This record gives sequence, structure tokens and C-alpha cells, in this order.
Amino acid sequence: MTPRLAAGARAEEARRLHARLSHLRRARSGPAGRAGSGAATPERSEEFRTAEDEARRLAAALTEDNRALRTLVDTLMEELRRARMMPAGELVAAFPAMVAGLAAELGRSARLQISGDDLMIDRQVADLIKDPLIHMLRNAVDHGIEPAGARLAAGKPAEGTIRLAIAAADGGRLAFEIADDGAGVDIAAVRAAAVRSRALSDAEAGRMDPDAILDLVFLSNLSTRTVISTTSGRGLGLAIVRERVERLGGSIRLDSRPGDGTTLRMEVPGALASFRGIGVRVGGTDYVWPREAVERTLLLPPDALAAARARGAVQIGDALLPFADLASILGQTDTPADEAGLGGCLLIRHEGRCGLVHAGAITGECEVVVKELRPPLLRVRLVLAAGLLGNGRLALILRP
Repeated sequence: MTPRLAAGARAEEARRLHARLSHLRRARSGPAGRAGSGAATPERSEEFRTAEDEARRLAAALTEDNRALRTLVDTLMEELRRARMMPAGELVAAFPAMVAGLAAELGRSARLQISGDDLMIDRQVADLIKDPLIHMLRNAVDHGIEPAGARLAAGKPAEGTIRLAIAAADGGRLAFEIADDGAGVDIAAVRAAAVRSRALSDAEAGRMDPDAILDLVFLSNLSTRTVISTTSGRGLGLAIVRERVERLGGSIRLDSRPGDGTTLRMEVPGALASFRGIGVRVGGTDYVWPREAVERTLLLPPDALAAARARGAVQIGDALLPFADLASILGQTDTPADEAGLGGCLLIRHEGRCGLVHAGAITGECEVVVKELRPPLLRVRLVLAAGLLGNGRLALILRP
């Protein structure tokens, strides 16, 4: 637990203690109290007043300590962040030779153009995104760039071009955009691969629009190649890329134009420190939703909550949204009755899609220190990582 988070949590505990003691003193000193039934005696009232004063002083002192500690720690963390930064060019320096070598190995010709490599990136973030970037570049060469003959027949130069653009994004994030001028994603091949892998039925695949089909390339065990080679066919590449990017609190999006190429845009934090999210508690276990995935929180009255559970959907404004209980999603069957009856819900938005999740007990916005999952917990369903809360409890960070 970091000192800054711990001090903030203790200050909040002291404030709650002060409020509780104040309420207890008012209840015991109220007109409803009667001798012999728990009414407050003068001595007891004085005792509560003393405790309340002490709690107030504690809360004030801890709040001041927390303010001073926050300033000190923020200064130290900023200095540490600057020391850990490196030019993005160091991360991507070997990529042009890798792309040219892989293209030659596959009997093609391709070159990599890089821009924005003078931007600074945290060394730890660079280490964590290096493999995803390599996966994306290998996909661009193997699945995007056509053989020279096919390119010439399509009126393109024999040599394919892949562009890696690095740019600053909102919220101190970095965007890595990899675009190729290849053939684009074969929607029909992806649809067939999804049916072949039993991710979809023929009927379901037939009803999906091209954008939804395109998103299937991130599914595990889905590959448009029927022969396994050293570069493709295992159906793991983009699934692993998305998982690692989301574990960092980042996002990835794919856009493709038939005949004109494919663009993959990945956004990740420029530096790793703490992680902000919305805390919830289900069955006594703490969970955290990434803050950017939560559009808003809302409270459903009991009758609306029961109706949403029965329908599996809920009307919010003009939109009919899918609805689910978080406890059910997580496979928890022993949720306490008082928790299940709470109407706290989160409106989740992820990659253009929305849904309402009943979270029961919403503990509010929180800051956690991210702890990477280690073997054998590398790919836990629905979970991005573990997080350490300010009160010392562990929470699981959920995958939107």
C-alpha cells in the first residue's frame, strides 16, 4: 500500500467515525430516551462529546497530513516519472528491419515508415506494449500486404507500405496507429472462420453487419488461415494483443477498407502509476471498473430492478440496453440478500456499445495501484489485473 493512498483512506475512516459518533450522541441525548432503556446520562453524554472532539481533531490532523503527504509524494512521483521516460524511437528502432525481413521471408516487399518517434514513453509501458506492436506489424505484413504480382494487378506499387504513427492522445495517453495499404480484411473469410470455430452459428453470422464481423478478429481461436505457419494460423495474435492492451488500461480499435488496407489504433497510458476506477462490492469481494468504461451511475427502484432482471433489458432514455447482474456474470450465487436488493447500477460503454450492469453496492470512485497477474493467472476470464486499494484490500479490475 502506498503512503499516499493509505493516508487518504485513514482520513476518510476518521471522518466516518466522527459522523457516526455525532449521530450516536444525538440519538442517545434525544427526547425519546428514557431512564433504564439506554437513555444517555450526563456522564455518558460528556463521554460522547469528548470522543467526538477527539475524532474531530483526528480527522483534521489526518486531512492535513494527507494534504502534505500528497504534495510530497506527487512531487517524488513526477521526478520518478521523468527519470523513467525514454524516446519512443528506442522502442521502435528495430521494427523497420523486422518488417523488411518478414516480408522477404514471405516472398513480398514491404517497408515501414515511422513518425512521432521523438515522443516520450514510460520504459515500463514500452516493455509491456513491445510484443503487441510486433504482433500488429506481423499481421500487417502477413495478412495485409499482398504479393507483388497481386499488387501490380490492383494498380498498386509492388512494394507495400506500412505506417506506424505515434501521437499524444487525451488524458496523457499515447496512440500507436499501424496502417497498411494492403488488401484489407476479408469480411467473408472472417465470417466463415467464426462459424468454423463455433464462435457463431450460420444464422447468427448471417445477421451481423460488417463492422460487427470485423470485431470478431479479436476473438481467441479464430483465424482465417487453415494452415498453421510460423506467422499465422493459431488464432491467438490479436486476442492476446487486445488482452495485454486492456490490462494496461488501454484500448484498441480496427478499421479496414476492402482493397485499401487496414488500420489498427492502440491507445495506452503514457506512464504507469495508479489506476482510477469505480469500486463495487459483490458478495463481500471488491471489484473495480476502469473509469473510462463507466459513463455514469444510476439507481433503479426495486420494481424497475425486478422488471429489468425479468426482461434482460432496460429502457434508459430513448435506448433499450442489455441488462445483467454483475454477481451473475461473475458466477457468484451467494450474494447477500441486502446487497442484491440495492439498486446501484453502472452504465458501461465499451467500443461503441452500451449496457447496464447491476452492481449492488457501489463504493464510489477509487484509486488503486495495479498489480499484474502472474502465472498461473495470466488469462483470467473477465479480469484485467489485480489492484491494491487505499485501505489495503485487494480488488480485481474487471475487463469492460
